[in-house]
Amino acid sequence: VTTTSVGYGDITPVTQRGRVVVSVYMAVGCATVAHVLSALVNLWLKEVVERGIVDEILDSTALVHRADVGNTGRVTEADFLLYKLLEMQQVDPSLVERLSAHFECLDESNLRRLIVGRDVPSRQQVRNLEAMMADKGQGLQALQLAWEKERVQARIAEALKGE
Repeated sequence: VTTTSVGYGDITPVTQRGRVVVSVYMAVGCATVAHVLSALVNLWLKEVVERGIVDEILDSTALVHRADVGNTGRVTEADFLLYKLLEMQQVDPSLVERLSAHFECLDESNLRRLIVGRDVPSRQQVRNLEAMMADKGQGLQALQLAWEKERVQARIAEALKGE
């Protein structure tokens, strides 16, 4: 009654149809106010609870050993950051797996690191390739293909030197 401001006697429905309309109006008004209040409380609680969970995850060191994926007894900064981001659900695990698989494809020497200029292009190599692609009016895909071609040619040259 309070949320609808009906019932104080200022305006009262006289006919049966008027009473039905006012009853529906009161029910819809009450439901609307309840829904809005519920949404506001949920937003507030979500923020408070999430902040608490994030703080707990950030400050916790008890489970950091899980970041040692290679069982080496060491956790790198990258391992630590990735572990914490996954725990806070700030990054999609399937995306991490996809990126990890891509990294493994690039890391042909299995050093767990990429060598700039060999595994991935250096700044100068990118500039050279971009200039070459700009002359031809080609974009990023062409740049990637040109880099792959250059890598293959370099591997062939290395293999020929070794023979």
